Amino acid sequence: MAKKILIPVDGSETAMRALDYAVDRLSTEPTAAVLLLTVHPPVHVYGEVRMYVNDDKAAQVVAQHDRKILDPAVEKLHKRNVVFTTEAAEGDAAEMIIERAIKTGCTEIIMGVRGMCRFGGLALGSVANKVIHHASIPVTLVK
Repeated sequence: MAKKILIPVDGSETAMRALDYAVDRLSTEPTAAVLLLTVHPPVHVYGEVRMYVNDDKAAQVVAQHDRKILDPAVEKLHKRNVVFTTEAAEGDAAEMIIERAIKTGCTEIIMGVRGMCRFGGLALGSVANKVIHHASIPVTLVK
């Protein structure tokens, strides 16, 4: 069975280091593939904001944001000739990482220990912590 590695990316330096680590490991496994995943929280357009931003516009902004996060990783994988797919998901980051890994047949998750977090230093590492405790496949954390 060919290796398929899920690599969550969020725009952080540690996510890119995890990507570099994974790509270096994959150099010895030419049949392996990567799933790049970015996860954003649900976007709710309500109240007075709805006058200025409809659901279609909100979806467009989210898609642009997801592309901005995925594009640097995509560029790296193209340069190294790695087979990959990309996905953007909405929801809880840890839950979506685990769900997408299972549903897409990934054999491993490689991720940074700390990512971008709206709470600054308060919740750093919480996504990685949830993933290592709940994933049923191997998880490699990269500093």
